Amino acid sequence: NRLKTLTQKTWPAPSPKWLEYWFLLREPQNPNILKTNQEKELVKDITPEIGGVSVVKKINFMGTHPELYPALGREDHLGKIRNIEASLSSRALYVLPTEEVAGREGSLRDGDIIALATSIQGLDVTHTGIAVTSTDGRVHLLHASTEGAVVISKEPLAEYLQKIKGNTGIMVVRPLEPGG
Repeated sequence: NRLKTLTQKTWPAPSPKWLEYWFLLREPQNPNILKTNQEKELVKDITPEIGGVSVVKKINFMGTHPELYPALGREDHLGKIRNIEASLSSRALYVLPTEEVAGREGSLRDGDIIALATSIQGLDVTHTGIAVTSTDGRVHLLHASTEGAVVISKEPLAEYLQKIKGNTGIMVVRPLEPGG
């Protein structure tokens, strides 16, 4: 199993440079990479289907806190990120509330992309990872840890979320099979 092989290794944390690369790949006229990839039928946001609730939130954290994101050092980068945030703010987000995650765990599959939603003003997501079923039969989170390695959460996803201050739930994006 390829995923098992990947999760048995210790990986270095992503470089802070990732933000700059991510940012440069996104065109200001095409700010929603999720929407674009859904249109290409590469992924699907399944959050509404598994009980997610609609949330309207003004997204502006990166644009109003550029000192926290050194890769935004150039003024043209900051302008682009503000355009992206304005576009994201114009759409409803769907979030599966934290207290609903345990009851909806059966709807999650290995490989689903999990985004951790937050109550932080101006921010939609604080962390992402991948759903994996552990030996305990429960869904856990494969993610980059604060210690700088890729790990699988010790506790199931539902319990992991309870420990995160300000967590409001998750968004779930499912990769689709090519061609089908």
